[in-house]
Amino acid sequence: MISRVLGVLKENGKVVTDELVSKLSSYNVKDFVIKSELLRLEKLGLIQREVLDENDPLNCSSWSLTHKGRNELRSGRLESQFPEKTEPRRTEARVESLKEVRIVTTCPRELRKQFERLEVQDSVETLKQLLLQADREIKIVTPYLDNVIIDRFEGELERIGKKGVKIRLIFRDYNLQTQNAIDALKEIFENNFSWRRISTPVAQGVRGQSARGIHAKFIVIDRKIALITSMNLTVNSMNYNMEIGAMIANPGIVRQIDEIFEVLWEASNSRTHL
Repeated sequence: MISRVLGVLKENGKVVTDELVSKLSSYNVKDFVIKSELLRLEKLGLIQREVLDENDPLNCSSWSLTHKGRNELRSGRLESQFPEKTEPRRTEARVESLKEVRIVTTCPRELRKQFERLEVQDSVETLKQLLLQADREIKIVTPYLDNVIIDRFEGELERIGKKGVKIRLIFRDYNLQTQNAIDALKEIFENNFSWRRISTPVAQGVRGQSARGIHAKFIVIDRKIALITSMNLTVNSMNYNMEIGAMIANPGIVRQIDEIFEVLWEASNSRTHL
């Protein structure tokens, strides 16, 4: 995949995301895999992008080779020098050895070098491994939700969906991407997926938020591990914002977080068609 992406960019110069995905579709690779690879290659410094729409930077950007990318493409050693899967394996080992609490972060490119020396885990890779560890039920609270949950986690979600894992989701703000994500989760988990939207009615003629005061973001896995984070399940949070959280395995604390979810679930709107 890495040589194919770089090869398209070398041949075409700057290429927008949709065009790049279209050119690679003949290899029978899913869109989310291609987009995930773009983010990885950008992190490795092999490609760079120009954001065309800040509201949807992953899908609305033009991509081009960096000088480093051109040199590596000439070398012909790409697949061995930049293997596709390295971080998830190390993260999995760390998750298994978790005793109490571990810090997780998501950070923009300009801060990544500073964070490399710290003993922190990447939020996205950590969440991937937590999802795969689920045996019974995953409970998610995220005010904002968009297509990134499918773009970045489709493989993991499909695997646990086949295991019969249940997902309960509470969210706040709704838009078309929220609906797309919900539809995709319905397809993967079928009757094992349920959702509720927390919203606060706003008086007529009064401008307000859809859910005043609901800003929590956390995930509970089988009532054994909880991830409390500032990160929404959105493209901006996962790719561009500075986010920080804590992965917790203390049984007493996880139980309290799980109870908070149940309170929110009962207080939220019953499942209805959006």
